[in-house]
Parts: sequence; C-alpha cells; structure tokens
Amino acid sequence: MHHDEDLKPGYDLGHPASMKLLWGVFGALIFLTFLTVWVADQHLGEIDLAISMVIAGVKASLVAIFFMHLNHDKGINRIVMVGSILFFALFLAVVLGDAAYYQKNITDYREVVPIEASADGAAATDAAATGAAAEATEPSEAKAE
Repeated sequence: MHHDEDLKPGYDLGHPASMKLLWGVFGALIFLTFLTVWVADQHLGEIDLAISMVIAGVKASLVAIFFMHLNHDKGINRIVMVGSILFFALFLAVVLGDAAYYQKNITDYREVVPIEASADGAAATDAAATGAAAEATEPSEAKAE
C-alpha cells in the first residue's frame, strides 16, 4: 500500500544511498572487525578493553548513521543517540572504575577461598561457618576437662 499523498514534504519512504557508499561502509565495518580481532591478540594490558570499546563504538556509529539513515533524520534524534551513547559510556566508566578499585580485595578473597573449593558459593560459606563454629567450641571443651 502506497500513500504518497499522505506524506509530508521531507518524509518520503526511503533515503536512497549509492552502492559505492554502502559498500564503503560495509568494507569499513569488515576492516574494523578484523582490527578488533587483531587488537585482542596483541595483549595490550589494561588499554585493550578501551581500544576494543572505541572500535565497537565507531562500528555502531557507522551502522546508525548509514544503515539506519540517521544522517537523513532530524536533529533531535541525533541528540538522543549521542546522549544515549555518552550516558552508556559514563555508566561503563563508573562500573569499570569501581571494579578496578576493588580488584585487590577480590583477588585477596579468592586466595583465601578459592573458587574450586566448592561447586556453589553457599556450600563453601556454610562449610566455613560450620568449621569456624567447631573451632570455637573445641578450646572451651578442652578447658572444661
């Protein structure tokens, strides 16, 4: 069903893009995918995640701009998209920063209570509590004798 007469000017059904542009964006996405894999193999340390996230952000922007036709859309939609990306980046930075702050505590805890000690965390916690309670009662029984 085609309703050309109901459309406002500037609200046509499609935004034609040249095949050269679409293939160029596709090539850039493929290149960035290979770049992501290459960066993952380089073991760059702490900056590895940041580089991968920047590459993923560029890829997402290319998809939104060209394949979702954001470059033909109104300004408010661009503002909402950029705001959403910035909010997500802020959220991710806070979460990763918090995890980095507590990483030493997590590592120290894992040295005391290894993950392999129990199939589930609740059993390990119950066993540790039971063992601590048994140790606490043994000295008092020895004093009573």
